[in-house]
Amino acid sequence: MDAEQNNRRSISDELAKLADLRDRGVLSDEEFQAQKQVLLAPQSPTASSAYDHASETLVADGQRAPRLSRGARTSIAVLAGLIVAAVIVLVLVLSARSTQTIRGVDDIFDQTAYVGMSVGSGCHGSPDDGYGVFYQGAGVQIKNGAGTVIGSTFLSRGHIADSTTSAFITSGSACEFTWVASGVPDTAQYQVEVGGDSSTELTYSKAELAKDQWYAAEVFGSQPASG
Repeated sequence: MDAEQNNRRSISDELAKLADLRDRGVLSDEEFQAQKQVLLAPQSPTASSAYDHASETLVADGQRAPRLSRGARTSIAVLAGLIVAAVIVLVLVLSARSTQTIRGVDDIFDQTAYVGMSVGSGCHGSPDDGYGVFYQGAGVQIKNGAGTVIGSTFLSRGHIADSTTSAFITSGSACEFTWVASGVPDTAQYQVEVGGDSSTELTYSKAELAKDQWYAAEVFGSQPASG
């Protein structure tokens, strides 16, 4: 009778621990229910005896090693489940912390192509000036220091912008494009290239982008002197 009472008390303790882990968000409701079923699953005397017999280990002097109680076996199973859950959470946390969202602003200054165009008007880069790769939908690639592509996205619609509409323009007007690349893995160096044209490639260190709130501001052409 004492063994049965101890077994019931052990199961009650384990259920209380599982409930606490669920309430603290360590276990999901599904994981809690699964572990609960393991604790409450009926075990026939025949199966228990067979398990206990198989668990016994003969030692050199002919004595049998101590057998694990059902409560101890249940505790081991619960502990194993918690370890697996903890590893999954750790992987998710590390994964979330190891990527960045990088936002880019590309300003093209051309003293002739955009003359007379009003702010907000659509625009694109001029092939005559070597900026033909700048147009809506053009590909943007982000590479690490080894030249391996680690992120990609596309240019937005180009529009005429000046110092009143863009924080990246101090004087004159430019054809401005923006882009956003999400889930870019952390690396010490980032190389940004537009349209597969190496002449557009600019390099940033992780420290530089972090300082600028992960904005990559790129200027092409000559911005007129202010004042």
